[in-house]
Amino acid sequence: MGNTPGGLPYHLGEPVSSYTDIQGWSLHAGTSKADKSPVSIFKYNPKSTNLNGNTTASAQNALKLAKTMKHPNVVRCLDGIETPAGEILIITEPVVPLLDWLTTTRAVETNQDTFANAVTLGLAGVVRALSFLNNDVSICHGLFSHHAVFVTSGGDWKVSRFDLAGKVDAGFLDRHQLLNRSYQSPERSSNDRAVLRNMPLHAIDAWSLGVLIRTVYGGEVVRTEDLQNTSKIPKGLTQAYQKLLKGTPEKRLNIKRLLSLKHLQDNALVKSMFFLGKPLNCCVVCARFPFYLALSKEPQKKKDGSTFFTVAVVVLGTCPNIYIFFLRSYRAR
Repeated sequence: MGNTPGGLPYHLGEPVSSYTDIQGWSLHAGTSKADKSPVSIFKYNPKSTNLNGNTTASAQNALKLAKTMKHPNVVRCLDGIETPAGEILIITEPVVPLLDWLTTTRAVETNQDTFANAVTLGLAGVVRALSFLNNDVSICHGLFSHHAVFVTSGGDWKVSRFDLAGKVDAGFLDRHQLLNRSYQSPERSSNDRAVLRNMPLHAIDAWSLGVLIRTVYGGEVVRTEDLQNTSKIPKGLTQAYQKLLKGTPEKRLNIKRLLSLKHLQDNALVKSMFFLGKPLNCCVVCARFPFYLALSKEPQKKKDGSTFFTVAVVVLGTCPNIYIFFLRSYRAR
């Protein structure tokens, strides 16, 4: 455990083996010097031999937007700095790479319904983050892949790695092929700048989201032909998945349309978590009391109570008094 460059008040731990030198970035475990609380540290090495076209300007953009982009499904930045040597460090809440989380959770979760619900909740969060970028902030992420999605200790999927995020300008066009090739749409693979310059903003990330969905349910995409195999994708997602991957950019589904997709929204865990995950004040707590009461009385389909405790943790974080009531009601059933 060493000190972070630039004098930041954090200890830099070992790199995460699955996320080492990804376009110059490595993910490290870390701790706060003040209270020993865990953090994650993204470290950019400008001298990496695996930059794949990444530049210091892109890494600086990642730092700038990590600090300024605020959304429940964007990885929360705690601090960040660029050192005189050109290294860039972004300190965040503790997270793990998405593929690591999927591998670990599949191995330990014996209830497939519980795992499926957790994945649905995660995808719903990613959709919210990308829709926020594309439609509210009017920028594209541009580097979206499984390398840009991380999972918190509470199971929330969050987006980061904003190296290319912004408008489709000359800088983006010069570096857009930094994206993993398996996530590149046809016009990016062929470096068709005229199409990229004039296509709808959402179409850039829509294709990448489609590839992520295929990766989550069917494993990493090796060939473009793999995207045609929808056998492992839930039926409720298949049509939207296919529209995200339309060959013509103008025909690709705007990610915001997924916000109303029944598969992602008509799910008790998704509804509960997004309802609970908003800031509370006294008036809101009173307004939500009937919801908590109904939730505590709802029959528990899972024998291990995992869904209950997932929701209960959020209740604890938002209002401890209601959590006590919630827990007592559950035990009294």
